[in-house]
Amino acid sequence: MKRVLQIYGEILSNGGQEAYSMNMYRNINREKVQFDFYTPYYCDNEKLVKEIEQLGGKVYTGGGKFELEGNKKDFVKNLSEFLSNNPYEIVHINSGSIFALAFGAKIAKKHGAKKIIVHSHCTGNDNIKYRIIKAISSGIFLRNATYYCACSKEAASWKFPKSIIKKEKYDIIKNGIELDKFKFSKRIRDEYRKQLDLENQFVIAHVGRFTDQKNHEFLINVFEELKNRCKNCKLLLIGDGPNKEKIITMVNEKNLKNSVSFLGIRNDVNKILQAADMFIFPSRFEGLGIVAIEAQATGLPTLCSENVPEEANQTDLFNKLNLFDGIDTWINKIIELKDKKYENTREDYTEKLRLAGYDAKDSAKRLEDIYLKG
Repeated sequence: MKRVLQIYGEILSNGGQEAYSMNMYRNINREKVQFDFYTPYYCDNEKLVKEIEQLGGKVYTGGGKFELEGNKKDFVKNLSEFLSNNPYEIVHINSGSIFALAFGAKIAKKHGAKKIIVHSHCTGNDNIKYRIIKAISSGIFLRNATYYCACSKEAASWKFPKSIIKKEKYDIIKNGIELDKFKFSKRIRDEYRKQLDLENQFVIAHVGRFTDQKNHEFLINVFEELKNRCKNCKLLLIGDGPNKEKIITMVNEKNLKNSVSFLGIRNDVNKILQAADMFIFPSRFEGLGIVAIEAQATGLPTLCSENVPEEANQTDLFNKLNLFDGIDTWINKIIELKDKKYENTREDYTEKLRLAGYDAKDSAKRLEDIYLKG
């Protein structure tokens, strides 16, 4: 049996990277491959730790201060110390940070890792800092990484050296989900609409950490104007994060407290999405946006920003607008989709997504092959 260390460049919490890794872990052949998890920082998701341990893995944390400017120093120091005392033959580095991917690969090779997988899960903001870090990191990648994986072509191009992209020396591992959990059920929809007090409401859902990337401010501004045209509407915000209190304040100042529900970190997102009528995802950048795939799996009309990669466009439920189109354009599109009355013709879209390669079992098998070959 191969034991793989999943290294994270951020805290272990409840984001897309963690969701992806757990979907893979639940569906991989654990008689052949086992996972351990490491972050140089900390973990604030006890449910995640409990499930990992139940599946046979271990979670290690370095205790670094992720929010501080010195987090790169903590990353290098803590990861180096851990790998010097706990060597692994196979490491799989997951991060939204080019620095973490490149220097994680360098540290892993220094401490004896033979198979070093770097995995890009997102894009980012194009600025001078990004370009400098990417230029510095290219040589480090080429000297140390043995496999390059990404959730989309955009995510690969954003992180990896030009020579890797040009020669297509990377693997797109689709962020497969456990499709059966997202299959639409009217029973679940009715149950959750009653439980969450959503009956006779037009319900918009959003799933994502409260960070600048997810652009909650834009969503709240859109929803405020939407209320003027659709009185019986509610917004469900699922997730947690550093910007949450700021968004709560914004909601209160706009007198939307009774129309916006902050649901926190949930393990029943698949059921909440079934209770909703639309999914809106106005991100400033994304590597894929796995929750957009999940929303489509439940049969939800899905409205995303232009920053969500085209790989997320897998059904006729998917729609995309530019953030610069303005709030009125977004509201008009929401009303247009609402008037199609999807709630009365909600279909099972899971088979379409399975055929498109978004079944977690298929993605886990591809990853398993990478771990075991050679």
